[in-house]
Amino acid sequence: MPNGISDTDIDYGDKVWNYVYGCLHGCPYCYARQMIEEGRLHARHESFAPDFRPSRLPGGRWTPKKDFRSVNFRLPPGRAMVLVNFMGDMFGEWVPPDWVLNGLRQMKKTNEYVFLTKNPTRYQDFWFPGNSWLGTTIEGPGPMQAERMEAMFKTPRRAVRWLSVEPYLRRFTPEMLRQLKNFDWVTVGACTGKRPHAFQPPVEWIDEMVNVCLASQVPVFVKDNVKAIKEKTGIYRDFPRRM
Repeated sequence: MPNGISDTDIDYGDKVWNYVYGCLHGCPYCYARQMIEEGRLHARHESFAPDFRPSRLPGGRWTPKKDFRSVNFRLPPGRAMVLVNFMGDMFGEWVPPDWVLNGLRQMKKTNEYVFLTKNPTRYQDFWFPGNSWLGTTIEGPGPMQAERMEAMFKTPRRAVRWLSVEPYLRRFTPEMLRQLKNFDWVTVGACTGKRPHAFQPPVEWIDEMVNVCLASQVPVFVKDNVKAIKEKTGIYRDFPRRM
C-alpha cells in the first residue's frame, strides 16, 4: 500500500489518503488536531501547522474492504471510496495551488475521491474529474456557514455535491433545511474522537433533517457516532445515485 494510504474507521470511506496535513481554522472540536496533540500519530506530526508531504502522493488502485450498499448506490468490485486529506483542509486559503494540483494529477479513474473543506470557494479554482465528491462542513446557522453553502452551489455539476453536517452543533433553520434539496448527498454526525462530554445532537434535530432529505429525495447518511439513533443504525445510511 502506498505511503500515506491507510484504512479508515470513517463510516463512508474505504481509505484515507493524506498528503496535506494540518489546518489553520482552529475549530475546537477538530479530531485531527486532537489526534496529533495526544500523540496518536507518528512523532513527526507533532505540529498541526499545514504541511505538504510529496512522498505520500503516489496513487494507485486500492482494494476496498467495505461493501457500500444502499437503495441508490453500490460501488463496482475493486473500486474504493478514498477520503482525501481528512487530516487537514487542502483547500484552505493558506494552501498553495501546487499542493492541490500535485494530488489531483494522481487521481485514478478506478476510485472515487471524497473531498471536504470549509473553504469551498476554492473548488472553483481547479478542475475535478467526474469521480470526485466535493463537500463542505456546516455545523449549524452562522454567517460563515451561509457563505459555504452558497459557494457549494457553484461547484462543478460533474462531481457529487455533498454536505457534511458534522458535528451538528446548532439546529438548522427552516431556510437551511430547504437548501438541502440542492445537494446530492447529506451526512450527519456528532463530534468525532474521544470526547466523553461532547455535544450530541438531539434526536429531534436528526429526525427533522432526515425527513427533509427523504422528502426531497436527497440520500442521507447518519453516522454511527450519533447516539440518538444507535438503535436505527442501517436505516439512514444511504448514498447518492452515483453509478
